[in-house]
Amino acid sequence: MDKIKNQNQTDCLGHGVGLRSEHFQDILERKPKVDWFEAISENFMDTEGKPLKVLEQVRADYPIGLHGTSLSIGSAGGLNPLYLKKLKKLSDRIQPAIISDHLCWAEHGGKRLFDLLPLPFTNEALELVVRNVDQLQNYLGRRILLENVSAYISFKSSEMTEWTFLNEVARKSGCGILLDVNNIYVNSFNHGFAPQDYLNGIDADKVLQYHISGHTDKGKFLFDTHVGEVIQPVWQLYSDAVQRFGDVSSLIEWDTEIRGLDELLVLNEKSREIAKQIQLGDLSCQVRGDGGSELILPTASDSRPSLSEVQSMFTLEMLGKEKTKLAEVLNNQAGDPGIERMDVYAEGYPARISEALAEAYPAISKILGEGAFSDLALGFAQSRSFEHYNLNAVAPLFPDFLKVTPWQESFPFLNDLADLERAVHLAFHAETRSPATPEDFAEKAARDGESLVFQFQTHVFVVRSFWPILDIWSARHLPAAQIKINVENRPQAVLVHRKNEQVFCQILDPMEVAVLQRLLLGETLSSAFDVMTEADDITPVQSWFAKWIALGLMTGFEWADQAK
Repeated sequence: MDKIKNQNQTDCLGHGVGLRSEHFQDILERKPKVDWFEAISENFMDTEGKPLKVLEQVRADYPIGLHGTSLSIGSAGGLNPLYLKKLKKLSDRIQPAIISDHLCWAEHGGKRLFDLLPLPFTNEALELVVRNVDQLQNYLGRRILLENVSAYISFKSSEMTEWTFLNEVARKSGCGILLDVNNIYVNSFNHGFAPQDYLNGIDADKVLQYHISGHTDKGKFLFDTHVGEVIQPVWQLYSDAVQRFGDVSSLIEWDTEIRGLDELLVLNEKSREIAKQIQLGDLSCQVRGDGGSELILPTASDSRPSLSEVQSMFTLEMLGKEKTKLAEVLNNQAGDPGIERMDVYAEGYPARISEALAEAYPAISKILGEGAFSDLALGFAQSRSFEHYNLNAVAPLFPDFLKVTPWQESFPFLNDLADLERAVHLAFHAETRSPATPEDFAEKAARDGESLVFQFQTHVFVVRSFWPILDIWSARHLPAAQIKINVENRPQAVLVHRKNEQVFCQILDPMEVAVLQRLLLGETLSSAFDVMTEADDITPVQSWFAKWIALGLMTGFEWADQAK
């Protein structure tokens, strides 16, 4: 651990932008003039599909930083072993220049909340975070950076300021600081402190990266949305930070209502120019003391709850499960009870789940309409808790929930359509292994073809329906007025698979799909053909196998006794 604590400052990567899927093609084709890209770790940890392949292509041309949102370094229950394993696997594969996450928590008692939740700034929380950082840095074998987060509530039990807490975490654990200047500005307004006090409270050698982004003014509070232009006071705060901490790696974030890449590059150049002018001595540090609202000093309570108790109450309130004593441990915010600001977190939870579902089930969303789909997503979010850290892993659970709703009465094809969209979602992220060849099959079949069991790629699915679900799904991007589909007496069986990074869907002959389904279930070739007892002799069996092998659906063949 001492070696990690004593590492030299991370090399300055220059001025970068966030790597977002909306810009994938543009980046690969143009190779824009930008120093580095920062990728959201979770977007690449649980996929073997197109996102990971794009990341590898970008990594070949640019330095990459991995920036997580689900590490939950402040969870009282400790770090998630699966998350650590997946992060290390991605890190070993990509070899990022920086690994970072947020100084917050996102999980308690096995319940994932999919948010960056604030910590009470207590000595107990400080010690826990330092232990967790030690564990993470030892596991990864490298230094990490932690980012300050925006917060909409604060705790009476806090024993120090936010910046003191952040600085002490860095001092005691040896991690670096990713300083988000927009979050400092947002919190200075929300909690009533001067941004310059924040900068002055951080050791000059601890800050190794900056984030710069926009936010939304909600009237009584500012909301960190990473949307819109960066306002001048935030640029000034960035300038002040560069004056104090130096021209370390900086990054432009824009995550909502994402614009074209060129607009981000303009902001990127502005950050570069500000840093350059400071180096030349053309800009001076401007101390700002305007906090925007009354100063709320942390007041330690003799009867303060433990960190675990705070997170338990917060979780129950956020999920709407039951009322707790959380209101008693929160400071007032802008004259209002702190508990009222919990709506920001309580409303954000289903909104993020709804956004993930809309991305995975665009046809369902199109048919129901935005309002009805949002209501359905809210019901799904409230129906259960989720353990996995990645919303992509939550989406496949949705069709099972849909089946117990009354929507089937209005749209009898809806459940089958959801199964198709789930298959497409899973195929998009699935691993692809080396496909079997005709020679592989011939070699095995020559000895005992009837006892062969087929081994398939994990991205192969078959979805059968009494309805034309592929036609309906294919119309998901068309204007409603252009969609005219006859759904009566048009059953379809759809093969879903992936070739390279693209997912394909195609209709299969009913007999072909019957055989293929049995093979997918692990039945022998002989058993699979039992469904063909009434089929004509002209059934094109050989052409099926040739097509399946040409599509790369199988990875190998084993005799039944060996397959087990």
